[in-house]
Amino acid sequence: MRAVCLAAVSLCLLSPLAVRADTVKTTKVVVFRPYAADDTLAPSLHVSRRGTGDCWTSSLTTSRPDAWRCAVKNYLYDPCFSRSATAKQVVCPLDVAKRTVLVITLTKPLEAPAGENKRVNDMIRPGTAPWYVRLQGGASCRFEAGAVNMADAYGKLTGRPAAAMVTRGPGACHGAIGVHVAFQDSTP
Repeated sequence: MRAVCLAAVSLCLLSPLAVRADTVKTTKVVVFRPYAADDTLAPSLHVSRRGTGDCWTSSLTTSRPDAWRCAVKNYLYDPCFSRSATAKQVVCPLDVAKRTVLVITLTKPLEAPAGENKRVNDMIRPGTAPWYVRLQGGASCRFEAGAVNMADAYGKLTGRPAAAMVTRGPGACHGAIGVHVAFQDSTP
């Protein structure tokens, strides 16, 4: 009798956590495009702050060729996006979902570090790389570890393999945890 009660309680507690594969909704990939076709700030963005600073290297958080790592006073912003290599200002997303940005007026010209490997950057046209993933249910992922875990969950729910692209350095480290979990669980 005790075992039956334990099994019934376990089923009641765990049933809300069970997700059926046919309940998976369509995923929307959001591409952050800070500039309109006429090279002006995209009308859907809201400038919540402005500052003066410089960008000294390409972004460490995304492999887009138009992305930079910048500073205003003692604050780092990564990524910030430029219209071109000769831009006088960059746009840094503060909250992508709310479409708020920081506009930095540059005190120095943009320069890519010498000898940097940009093979991934060369494959992606400016403004076309995904910035974050939003599921149809409204959940969003803006971080490599979350993206890899979403791919793992998709594989477990559907039985089909999924992929996530991460950046070099910290992005690869954050994504490695999800890859390890998927490997240990034999996820497709």
